Amino acid sequence: RAGPSFIAPSKDGAPAPRKAGTKRPTRKVVVPTAGAVVTDTPKSGGTSKSVNLESGGTLTLSATLDLFALNTADRNFVFELIDKLDNYGKKK
Repeated sequence: RAGPSFIAPSKDGAPAPRKAGTKRPTRKVVVPTAGAVVTDTPKSGGTSKSVNLESGGTLTLSATLDLFALNTADRNFVFELIDKLDNYGKKK
């Protein structure tokens, strides 16, 4: 009866060898153009929006919040920031 095989960690700290036929998941790399708006969801459960700046670099706004719990002033501030990022990404 064959049970699971275990590989003891190496003494020098090197990663354990992979089983034959397994591959690392590939990462998709997307390089947006200047002014493009990229929206993604971080693993922390929040949300973020990134804008590529015309002069180079990226500005990212991230949030972990409950939109339904925001008071009026906070809600207006958050959506003002979102609108500014959207408008910046659309200009050209």
